[in-house]
Amino acid sequence: MKRECPCAVYCVVLLVLVVVVGNTLALTGPPGSVCGSQCCDGWDQVGDTCVHCYYPCIHGTCVDTNVCECEPEWEGHDCSYDIDECWYGHHACHHNCHNNDGCYTCFCDVGFQLINSTHCVISPTSDISSTPAGLP
Repeated sequence: MKRECPCAVYCVVLLVLVVVVGNTLALTGPPGSVCGSQCCDGWDQVGDTCVHCYYPCIHGTCVDTNVCECEPEWEGHDCSYDIDECWYGHHACHHNCHNNDGCYTCFCDVGFQLINSTHCVISPTSDISSTPAGLP
């Protein structure tokens, strides 16, 4: 009965070894991107592939060789161009919109004040012309 235990441990160790070796063999990429069981320096692992963006993704992530996936509000091959939400009309401002890098700010016409970062209401005092507030 004591002989069954070492055999069971051996089978479990062999199974783990096969799984690890199987995952290592699945790593792929262009020549010079795979160094043993990991991606070489300068290469990033995405799934089972080594990828590299020769121009860094400024506001995004390298998801394939020279392909960036940009964060919201950014675009371009390297995610360095801000999307102008005000110009495209992709904002929630009630009156006016001012574009900033990666976001926008709402502000109101003269005689109104900003509430909830986007909505304008008539100002109770005439000396408040606008109240800027940032929007994430």
